[in-house]
Amino acid sequence: MPVPHDEPSRLADALDAFLDRHGAPSESDADYLARHPGLRDLLEPMLQGVPAGADEPRVIGPYRVGPELGRGGMGVVYQAEHAALHRVVALKVLPMLLAIAPRRIERFLREAAAVARLDHPGIVRVFDAGEVDGVFYYAMELVDGHSVREALDAVRARCGDEPRRLTDAPQMGSTAHTTRIDEIAALGAAIAEALAHAHGAGIVHRDVKPQNILLGADHAPRLVDFGLVKELDESAASVDFAGTPHYASPEQIDPTRYKLDGRSDVFSLGVVLYELAALRRPFEGTSTQSVLRAVSVDEPRSLRSFDPRIARDFEAVVLQALEKAPSARYASAAALAADLHRYLRREPVRARRHSLWRHTARWLVRHRLAATAAALAALLLIGGPLTALWFSTAARTAIGRERDAASANFAAARRSIQQLAARLTDRDLPDAPLLQRFRFGLLQDVRRGYDDLLHLAGDNASTVLLEEAARSRTSEAEALFDLGRTADAEQAFTHGITLHERVLATACDDPAPAILLAEALTGRGLARYVARANGHERSDFAAARLLWCDLEAHTHDAALRARVQRGIVRTELRLAAVMRFSQPEAAQEALARAQSTAIWRTPTTADEDLASELGLTIAELACVVGDLVTARAALERCAPWLQAASARNARSIRVRSLLARQHQVTAAAAATPQAAEAAARAAIAAREVLCREFPDVVDQRYNLLAARDHLASILLRDQRATEAATLAQESLLLAADLAAENGSRESLLHLALCLMNHAVAGSRTGVEERTVDDDFAEACRMLEYLITVAPEDLRFHSHLGGAASNRAQVILMRRGDPVSAAELLRHAVDAQRVAIAGAPRARSFRTFLESHLLLLTQACFRADDFGVGRAALTELQALLGDGSEHLITVAVALLICADHEQPDAIEAALATLRRVASGPRKHTLVALAGDQRFAALHADPRFVAIIDSAKGNQAKGAGR
Repeated sequence: MPVPHDEPSRLADALDAFLDRHGAPSESDADYLARHPGLRDLLEPMLQGVPAGADEPRVIGPYRVGPELGRGGMGVVYQAEHAALHRVVALKVLPMLLAIAPRRIERFLREAAAVARLDHPGIVRVFDAGEVDGVFYYAMELVDGHSVREALDAVRARCGDEPRRLTDAPQMGSTAHTTRIDEIAALGAAIAEALAHAHGAGIVHRDVKPQNILLGADHAPRLVDFGLVKELDESAASVDFAGTPHYASPEQIDPTRYKLDGRSDVFSLGVVLYELAALRRPFEGTSTQSVLRAVSVDEPRSLRSFDPRIARDFEAVVLQALEKAPSARYASAAALAADLHRYLRREPVRARRHSLWRHTARWLVRHRLAATAAALAALLLIGGPLTALWFSTAARTAIGRERDAASANFAAARRSIQQLAARLTDRDLPDAPLLQRFRFGLLQDVRRGYDDLLHLAGDNASTVLLEEAARSRTSEAEALFDLGRTADAEQAFTHGITLHERVLATACDDPAPAILLAEALTGRGLARYVARANGHERSDFAAARLLWCDLEAHTHDAALRARVQRGIVRTELRLAAVMRFSQPEAAQEALARAQSTAIWRTPTTADEDLASELGLTIAELACVVGDLVTARAALERCAPWLQAASARNARSIRVRSLLARQHQVTAAAAATPQAAEAAARAAIAAREVLCREFPDVVDQRYNLLAARDHLASILLRDQRATEAATLAQESLLLAADLAAENGSRESLLHLALCLMNHAVAGSRTGVEERTVDDDFAEACRMLEYLITVAPEDLRFHSHLGGAASNRAQVILMRRGDPVSAAELLRHAVDAQRVAIAGAPRARSFRTFLESHLLLLTQACFRADDFGVGRAALTELQALLGDGSEHLITVAVALLICADHEQPDAIEAALATLRRVASGPRKHTLVALAGDQRFAALHADPRFVAIIDSAKGNQAKGAGR
């Protein structure tokens, strides 16, 4: 857990200086600042007395920005007004978190340029584009209406997704047509004509879907959001998928198979028309991969099976638009529009109806084996008993030969797949740089091979085949997890677990299936946690632990017992990783169970890397709760094991990742700033090498971001803001790319932390106050969103407190607005209280709260709200230990409260000083006898007694 960017000691010093100034107002500003050179950046804005004023309306270029209309993958759309022309527009703005990535800027500008050269009533017009102070925008026609997606959802709600229940009247508000299907056909024809215009200008939309079709007040459809636009003459070097899975064309999924051109948009529009008619999409699946497979392979169900009133000609038009091969579709969007118009005029359409013969032919192509068997059965039925008798002997002979050949082929295929699977488990291949995606492709080939074998074997699949297939699924799932595709990994683990359970049901005394099942459950638990699939990750870990406990109790073979203990440690480690940010105490219990195994007590050579991972996890959790002694002891214990593992296999990605992690934990537990910086730089260097060599392993980039964040915090604490700003900018670029790629919780958290570091560094290096405030505000919004997604994750609450507190400090010190700052600080305090309630032993959370309360006191004093300031001091007193360096600061602040008639403030100040007198910092009280800040107490006998006691202790110490 990173420390606050402006740590409590620095805030306390600023508060001390502020109170000191309060007590000596006759001192000149220059002399005052000269006495506090290290706090000049905080104190100077306070002396300027900038009044708080109302915020001006936000302006971007010539536009006054109004309410937000919507968000997409490439920008935020606002209603805005041109200041000079008084024209109301939809203003699309590239968010700052995307504007720092050159590729995002290029795509945004390409979208604006592409749409600007289109002039068609079915496409929103672009009026203007530009860039102001790093903010990229373009203004387009504002459509007063709603999207087809909203209209479709309303239709579904009316009939419960059953089109048969709808009347045959138009359902989306059209008055120009008499039937529901005519209304849909007219909409499709209008969008097809708009697409034809775009294609004629050399532009492919690539993201046609109901959300991107707007219905204006006149019910005329208009196409929007060209964020994935592709030029027809653009190089097709990239094979990355771009689009929305349910509406993507087969050539978008596999650009190497077909050329991508305007017919891709024809397919996507066909999906939209199908969904509007059937109230469901033609291609569905339980995961992204299964949807993409359905688009590539499956045939859509007949529209008339959903509603017999749908005309056969309309169905034929839609199904021709949905042909897999582009050559079998309409040759252009214009051809599709023409056929839809023919349908509306009740003229014969050009589309070919899908006859029974066409469906049969397609089925035969996909099911050759079943077709052969069906043909043989038909022959026997048609020829009658006599023919069957004549045929039986020859048929039995032929079938026997085919069965023998099939068995031989089955065995050969299985041997080939086994050999490929064995090669993939070779220790060299997983550690080979730049081969992760290649290896994943091979793992998929193995899994598909086993799927085919299982399909051929049917109910006769052997236990050994089931076990091999289950292993292949688990291996594929682990590779998906490494590549950051956690939702797909969870799905693959689930398939593997189903197969493992089938094997376990037939196993007698063999422990191997139970071991494999427990390992797969552990993997799925972690994938579910990261992907937030369904919140059942703890049930997976619990099921795995039950299996491990049962295996440990009943396994007597030494080799198997060692494997079981490895499984126990891995499961407890994953459980600790999941729970350390929500229930640190439960995470500690999981680590204690792992420590009870022989792997921690006396690890074998084979277990040294696992024991090292356990030691590093113990150290990390100890750092979270502020127990640096335990952290350093765990680091010292596991260091020789990790060195030995590295000496044996220096190429291992696992061992190298553990070494980099060791540097990061060492930096967090370091005793001196110099040692922390050296370890942090070593961690960054190691992570950068791993990112270059294994670019497809997403975790490596997350870990690099964490290492950079930590170093930036160290530099900021050391007042090296310029260095921190450079590092924060690099991190922000990487974090923005990761967030744009997958939008996972971890990516958004890292982006929020990078924004905070960037803002703090900017505030120290003179960056404009508004830019700094925008960074902090965006970080707060991200963290608030993360809290709604995962309220149990205490990190989000604590970091929200830090972001709000830092933002308040900028508003207080640079804008001079104590009222707004105090409101933010109360929000920070509330967020931090939630974190402390969940982890009362986490010292870092308490330190953060101390920081927020100190700054809240300062803001309240400047806002003349001494009642709230006094309440903050009371809470701070309860938090601080008797040895805290901030107790005297609290006493001074209480005297200020007494000056403003806060009851019992004098007694509270004296009680605070008595706490100092009973603690290790009592020697600091001697200097207070002449301190003008305590002038109000100099004649108070209680104060004199406290000072005399401190002087007596000091004299005794000198005598000894």
